[in-house]
Amino acid sequence: MEYRWLRSDGVSSQVEQIEFNQAGTIQVVTTWDISSGVHEGLWVQIEVLQPNSRFSNEAEFDVYCTP
Repeated sequence: MEYRWLRSDGVSSQVEQIEFNQAGTIQVVTTWDISSGVHEGLWVQIEVLQPNSRFSNEAEFDVYCTP
């Protein structure tokens, strides 16, 4: 399967690949360096490119960070 991460700031990750040897689930992770301060209404989403194009729901979150 080929996929990439989409973010609310308009950044897309490089295309990544994983292989399923049987039916099931695989955990995938991403990182996002965010500056200190308040950031509300952020989201990440997975876009599956192969074998069938589709999008996950947006995972929404807020960040409240103080130095």
